[in-house]
Amino acid sequence: MKKKVLETLVQLNQRSSDSHKGDYGTGLIVSGSYNARGCAALSTYAAIRSGLGKVILASYPEVVSTCSVLVPEAIFEVVNALKEVPDNIDFSKITSLGIGPGIGLDWQTKEGLEYILSVSDSHRIPVVIDADALRLLKGQEFLFNGKVITPHLGEFSYLLNLPIPEIKANREELALKYAKEHSTWVVLKGKDTVVAGPEGDIFVNSTGNPGMATAGSGDVLLGVVTAFLSLIKDRFLALSSAVYLHGLAGDIAAKEKTVVSLVARDIIEAIPVVLRSLFN
Repeated sequence: MKKKVLETLVQLNQRSSDSHKGDYGTGLIVSGSYNARGCAALSTYAAIRSGLGKVILASYPEVVSTCSVLVPEAIFEVVNALKEVPDNIDFSKITSLGIGPGIGLDWQTKEGLEYILSVSDSHRIPVVIDADALRLLKGQEFLFNGKVITPHLGEFSYLLNLPIPEIKANREELALKYAKEHSTWVVLKGKDTVVAGPEGDIFVNSTGNPGMATAGSGDVLLGVVTAFLSLIKDRFLALSSAVYLHGLAGDIAAKEKTVVSLVARDIIEAIPVVLRSLFN
């Protein structure tokens, strides 16, 4: 599987000389709130760095005002509630959707999330669900059907009602069981991140380091996964490639910054370094 992942990452560099941004997908990121703005910037920037032709960030005014400065390459859609997102954006042009980090946990957000997912389903858009969105949908796991979820151990513990030590001891088995039962793709984050598919596929990642145990690292992964869901047709291969690249970028960043000083932005900045080394 690792060989396929490496071949897939190398193929990303094989672009036609007369291509344009429309050839490389349009990703939609729904992230952030008044007290959580950085997660939106990290997810959006990571998605752009990972090769998406165009990235739209849909979020609240204060989030957009911050992110428009930090990530000027993105396109921004200002909304006052998540339920406005499908009404303001043409979902027929969206090729992947990443949703969840920092959106909050109130009931209005939950209603908006459900509406966004129903519209994305009608357009058959590949979706990755993370962070707050995972917690909001507990008890409605049928909504994970056909989608990707990216929980860390704490979030997976919340979904399964199992203690973290038990999950740690049985990560592969539990991730695979959940993927099969809910017809979803599970990316269980942590040391040796596990990717499990509903048809029994499993990949245990070998890249990454303790320095990546830092705020925002998961938001970066959401951006990479969102990009690869647009760029790589095979869902399992897209996810395996995303976690491998994310971890390897973290390894490169840690060599320069150390595991103590590593921050999420360093992972994003290391993505081009990793890709260049693979291309060469």
